[in-house]
Amino acid sequence: MGIIINSRIMSTTLTGVQRYLEELRKRLKTPYTNVAPSQPLRGFRGHLWEQSVLACSAPGTLLWSPSNSGPVFRESQILTIHDMVPIDHPEWVGTKYAAWYGQIMPQLARKVRHVVTVSEFSKQRIIETCGISGDKISVVLNGVDERFFRDADKYGLASLNLPFDRYVLALGSIEPRKNLENLMVAWQSIEQRYAGRVGLVVAGGQGASQVFGSFKLQRVPKYVHFTGHVTDALLPELYRNALAFCYTSQYEGFGLPLAEAMAAGVPCVGSSSTSIPEVLGDAGLLVDPNKPDAIAAAICHLLDNRVDAGRLGEAGRVRVRRFDWNQAARQMDDLFEKWQ
Repeated sequence: MGIIINSRIMSTTLTGVQRYLEELRKRLKTPYTNVAPSQPLRGFRGHLWEQSVLACSAPGTLLWSPSNSGPVFRESQILTIHDMVPIDHPEWVGTKYAAWYGQIMPQLARKVRHVVTVSEFSKQRIIETCGISGDKISVVLNGVDERFFRDADKYGLASLNLPFDRYVLALGSIEPRKNLENLMVAWQSIEQRYAGRVGLVVAGGQGASQVFGSFKLQRVPKYVHFTGHVTDALLPELYRNALAFCYTSQYEGFGLPLAEAMAAGVPCVGSSSTSIPEVLGDAGLLVDPNKPDAIAAAICHLLDNRVDAGRLGEAGRVRVRRFDWNQAARQMDDLFEKWQ
């Protein structure tokens, strides 16, 4: 038997959740049919489509909803919840977004046949906020595509017009939880130390306005360059040619860019909170994301101590092999077979 997949999210810019679905779909053995609106639908219109058209699609067939939401009255469903941000930190998202997801996610978690999530941290938050048993939740870790492990050069990066030959990279949507304000404060002190010999490249598009509002950074130091959204094809080169990778987000359900940077052999600085220690472990430097001085000290350590940076980069490449999309797809196939 096959399943149907709620593919509404694939009409938007490729970010972590879209990559999650894309990587798993191309590896699944279970036959599936994508179900998506005929045109991109966001906000209320998208949710209305899920609760009406999607809810009535192929009755009796198992539905997989891979991105936190789905038809609340459809029991024959597996739901992937990546994180509990709308409940844990409603101040980071719009009022309507927080109200909708804060209501629908617990209802769905209790209603559907099974819940999938991407880290032990997220599993515990789902148990605590939705009031369901841990037996109803499977942790299926994200993976890293093999192309991030391969050697990369700088030729494709010319299209990004980077103003720095030597740079530290931060990657993620421009939104409150990514903690860019504290990173900017940290970078001010780094700039003073290195006098422009190293720049900070921030790659990622502006977070969706209907989710995050018009979030803007209050201060941006001189040697910081924002690329905007970077095409998927350029990401391996952008990672590989960085001196270090900084992922000091306040909250993550997994942290896919961190795993990708590790695969590229880049020494990493990560937050000591939420799911990030599960991904980075002892293969990088963990810091308190609320302390800009600690962020700056960790980045400077990697810039000043290239032998240790190289050791951590290699340790990251070894550790990240545990995150495998093929294994994740096999686990999902097993769940589809069990719950059909």
